[in-house]
Amino acid sequence: MGLNLNEDCAMFDYQLRDLLDLSIIQKMADSHYRTTGMPIGIIDAIDDSVLVGAGWQDICVYFHRANPISLKRCRESDSLIKACLVKGEAYQYKCKNGLWDIGMPIIVSEKHLATMFLGQFFYEGEKPDRDFFITQAHEFNFELESYLSALDCTPVFTHEKVNYILEYDKALINFISDIAENTLLRIKANEELRMSEERYSLAQRVAKIGSWDWNIKTGDLHWSDQVGPLFGFPQGELKLTYEDYLRCVYPPDRQFVKDTVNRAVSEHQEYYIEHRIVWPDSTIRWISATGSVFYDSDNNPVRMLGVAQDITERKHHEERTENLLKEMEQRNAEMERFLYTASHDLKTPLITIEGFLGLLEQSIGSQCIDKSKDFIRRMNSAARKMRQLLEELVELSKVGRIIGTYEHIDFKALIDEAKQMFEERLRSKNIAVIADEHFPAITGDRKRLLEVMVNLIDNAVKYIGNTPEPRIKIGSYKDGNDSVIYIEDNGMGMNPKYFDKVFNLFEKLDHATEGSGIGLALVKRIIDVHGGRIWIESDGEGKGCSFHFTIPSPEHTVTDDVHK
Repeated sequence: MGLNLNEDCAMFDYQLRDLLDLSIIQKMADSHYRTTGMPIGIIDAIDDSVLVGAGWQDICVYFHRANPISLKRCRESDSLIKACLVKGEAYQYKCKNGLWDIGMPIIVSEKHLATMFLGQFFYEGEKPDRDFFITQAHEFNFELESYLSALDCTPVFTHEKVNYILEYDKALINFISDIAENTLLRIKANEELRMSEERYSLAQRVAKIGSWDWNIKTGDLHWSDQVGPLFGFPQGELKLTYEDYLRCVYPPDRQFVKDTVNRAVSEHQEYYIEHRIVWPDSTIRWISATGSVFYDSDNNPVRMLGVAQDITERKHHEERTENLLKEMEQRNAEMERFLYTASHDLKTPLITIEGFLGLLEQSIGSQCIDKSKDFIRRMNSAARKMRQLLEELVELSKVGRIIGTYEHIDFKALIDEAKQMFEERLRSKNIAVIADEHFPAITGDRKRLLEVMVNLIDNAVKYIGNTPEPRIKIGSYKDGNDSVIYIEDNGMGMNPKYFDKVFNLFEKLDHATEGSGIGLALVKRIIDVHGGRIWIESDGEGKGCSFHFTIPSPEHTVTDDVHK
């Protein structure tokens, strides 16, 4: 059964010329011809190109393969031999131009890559059909004398000698196949190694992992290509010693890194650490490093191998999670206070209403109109207090959940609008409100920031006390890069131990004052949502109080986790 070239070679990526030094094979073919006198050639089985040739006869080169019609016969003969080739066997045939040829396949990795041809000869005792060649000369318009002269020069071999030559050439084919096979195995091994390195590099790049090899004696560090980007350098350009690496470590973490490395080396431990590094552009990133220490026969540390991974996103996620947990704890505390208020503060007006309804029923029965009107007035007051408390709780729940549109705010106009809501109360208590003419540029949710000023003015009015010449001052100042807005009164003041407590839900330092205890909690929530901060300053009771807050510009409302 012949070899199927389409099946064997179509999907093969290599040809014989890719696997051998053909110049060496050509020298072997030349020696073969000089020794045996047998013409020899090796033809590529994929594209029919001549790879090696020696001793080809003039009758073939200058006549049969020089004329298009006789060349067609040569190719038909070549195709015939290809169809009849069997691995390890020689196939003999007389070509259509009247000469003997022998073909043997060269198989590499079970693929037919080339064919060794021996040929253009006659067997001893075989008389060439001279009339056939004369007819052929006339048919192809060959010059008869030259053609017959080339015919007479065609070599003649005994069957025995041809068999000896074939035994040698079979061994030669095995030798060529073995060399090509070994070359192919080496090429495939290199290709697999290259693909493995590419996969390894891709895995490192995707996972943001790089490997390193530290020579402890010399201090030299060898990095994989991916380590460079972990430290902010272009891929493959990181060339550092151990001391250079330490200089990349974020200064506050540097001693911690040294101590961890020294402990791993001295105590024969696995090395694991998480620390910050500083990129050339001053960006701060997080990496984790894991390593193992190797020792010589005298138990001296000589080498540490390990991997490094960028864990910045994980650290940011952990920080966000921690902040979220803190916020949840704060919300839970607020919820507990809310439940207390719901069971106490909301219950109190209801009890009041129920009590007065009973009295109202009695007074109606006795027709005491004036008492009935007083009872109704008191019930209305309790209902209004309950409604106010519910409305403020609803507003508090919306802050941070329902985000308004941010806009540039004329803060002086916003303060004037807030003041107008207190005109009657300010006039009745003879409170002077003094506000600066100019305020820093503020961008934010105007509706919410108006609530901030309304609640802070309301708080100042409630706690102004019986101060002679009561006064509320509203202004701003610079504190480093922050613009601070403040509202200051000369009222009752506050003990510093209550500074944080007043922002808690339902906290009132003086329960005799009006209000629900929600206003300052609402103020802090709004400031927090804007990314700002709020605090209180007071020299103590009776010495007035001031609230200070910041509102960052929108591009800075999200804290930079790295630099935090």
